[in-house]
Amino acid sequence: MNGEQLKQLVVDAIEDVKGMEIKVLDVSGQSSVTDIMVIASGNTARQVKAIADNIVEKAKAAGVKPLGVEGEQHA
Repeated sequence: MNGEQLKQLVVDAIEDVKGMEIKVLDVSGQSSVTDIMVIASGNTARQVKAIADNIVEKAKAAGVKPLGVEGEQHA
């Protein structure tokens, strides 16, 4: 899976659970860790957790193992 496909998978997973204010940032020249950052918000802690869980689930189903999920316990 290339970067563009992974970016679209993440955006689609966020939209599936009604995530809001989705921003995709190209940080390829500014970060040695990643090329793209996707930022989104939700109305409640429960929705934010659902967004994170959905992204992880969709990524694993596509054969991409997430390296980690930050802030999952507190949404």
